[in-house]
Amino acid sequence: MCFKIGTFLSGPRIGEIHNHGIDFAILESDLKEIYEPIFKG
Repeated sequence: MCFKIGTFLSGPRIGEIHNHGIDFAILESDLKEIYEPIFKG
């Protein structure tokens, strides 16, 4: 999980902090930990 924070670079709110939200990601190498493999053939 990653918290995405930024600051306004221009306009009336220049320098103020704003929240871009929370980012949730799963590494491709970890997919096998939560999903079963599907074999075709």
